[in-house]
Amino acid sequence: MYRSRPNLQIGYHGCDEAVREQLVTKPDVVKESQESYDWLGHGFYVWENNYQRAFQWALDKQNRDTLITPSVIGVVYQLEYCLDFTDSEFIDILSSYYGLMKEDCVLQVKNSPKTRIYQKINITI
Repeated sequence: MYRSRPNLQIGYHGCDEAVREQLVTKPDVVKESQESYDWLGHGFYVWENNYQRAFQWALDKQNRDTLITPSVIGVVYQLEYCLDFTDSEFIDILSSYYGLMKEDCVLQVKNSPKTRIYQKINITI
């Protein structure tokens, strides 16, 4: 289901200015995100061909007080192992995997222990 792509991509990473400077001076030291909200798992996220979106992401983080000075760094990268939903081969595979995942979820619900909720009632006389 995965394929290596021979072409190079351009991406933009929104971050704090200090992080950008560290990436420029020490490009081999990259902190991978390990947040629970990471869309595609832990890793280093970039906006493909979208500088403005990366900068907006950094501005949003500044508004949430999670970074000081919004900045963006451009990166050139090559996709090694990916599931590309713009490729018809992978789109076709998706429906069969969805069916398998749905069956697993149904089985998990059927086999999960049943719980009962009891409501405590206080009566004052």
